[in-house]
Amino acid sequence: NPVVPQCVIDQQQAQAALGAGRIDAIDPDLDLPTTTRFNIGFSHRTDFGGAARGFFDDWQIGVDYIHSDATNALDFIDLTLAQIGTAADGRPTFNAVDPTLPGCDAVFQGVRRGFIGPADQLAQGGACDAGGDDQDILLTNVAGKSGNSDVVSMQAQKRWDYDNRFGYGALNLNIGYAYTDVTDVNPLTSATATSNFEEVATTNFNLNTVARANSFSRDTLTFSARLEQEFFRDLTSAITLRYRGRSGRNFSFVFDDGGNDFGDTDNEDRNLLYVPEANDPRVVFRSAADEAAFNQFIQEQGLEGDRGTTLERNSQRNPWFNDLDMRLEQEFPVFVNNWLPDAKGLFFVDFDNVLNLIDSDRNVFESYRRGDVNGTAPVIEVEVQSDGTLEYFDFDERFLEANGGGLVTNTAGSLWQIQFGARFEF
Repeated sequence: NPVVPQCVIDQQQAQAALGAGRIDAIDPDLDLPTTTRFNIGFSHRTDFGGAARGFFDDWQIGVDYIHSDATNALDFIDLTLAQIGTAADGRPTFNAVDPTLPGCDAVFQGVRRGFIGPADQLAQGGACDAGGDDQDILLTNVAGKSGNSDVVSMQAQKRWDYDNRFGYGALNLNIGYAYTDVTDVNPLTSATATSNFEEVATTNFNLNTVARANSFSRDTLTFSARLEQEFFRDLTSAITLRYRGRSGRNFSFVFDDGGNDFGDTDNEDRNLLYVPEANDPRVVFRSAADEAAFNQFIQEQGLEGDRGTTLERNSQRNPWFNDLDMRLEQEFPVFVNNWLPDAKGLFFVDFDNVLNLIDSDRNVFESYRRGDVNGTAPVIEVEVQSDGTLEYFDFDERFLEANGGGLVTNTAGSLWQIQFGARFEF
């Protein structure tokens, strides 16, 4: 077994004795999060008196609306952060502070208020600078509104039974649409305190605000059709088509590796992108090439109207995605003496992603390039100058349409596949 060096043990014990170790804590005033929900539904079977040969009769139609309000939602903040300045676009800049360091006169003011003290001590390289990946993460409640959700769903279905020269048959149709709108403060997508603090796009690490969530599709359209026919007596042949179309999930354009310049010791790609105006005094470009490429990106992404503002979290949306699947079924007789007279076998073939099977360029699942943080697309690097000016450099050329526009293909979601199977029914 490996032996831990005594010097390491001594150092850890000394740090623990000083109470200077890294911690994860729970706010003693933490309130349990709650969700208030109400819903209303409507169901109706249509009757148009046989109009249009009865096509509009006997549709089962349902409409549902669900509204939810979150209260006291959970959030994670870093207690070590002290604001040391303000960037030119108005967002705060932070530094991690360790008040136990020699010569540090920082005083903790409270949750989300951070430390105060001499500016030279709090600054990077000052007497209070914790340096490195030094975080004390607190689980607490969000400050202010917690978010809500609205879901409207509509569904219509009908079955036609008929007889023809082949025998009995039936057609089932099902059409549905759902509209979803969800807002939250912190998506809480990770299993650890530090990651839950870091895995959210923001402009203020310790004061996340309500914005669109990144874990839902706004529009979902479904359609299924099943055609059954008994070519052989009491043995059904069937073909089923299932379509699902959905709008892309939300995401955020952010700075690339810009975290540390604003005080994120883990340097995550999560600082929301500021879109400068033409000749914006708040931004300088390190090169003319970066400026030209960035302006081209703004034009191609339709962000001209956002100039002079910082993009909101999840203000962008990935492309719409279509999925069409098909199943072929055939029942066949199974003879098990006389004690299972109703036994049947079923052979089926499933075609997943039929559109891509027909054409390899169809039904490709694409989304914008993901950064360190889920739901973010890092565009350009940034450094905060001493006067707060933002210096942009190293624009990611992949975000230009000529190079793919920043979209990457999700291989698992784009492939077609065929599955064969059989089962025994009695």
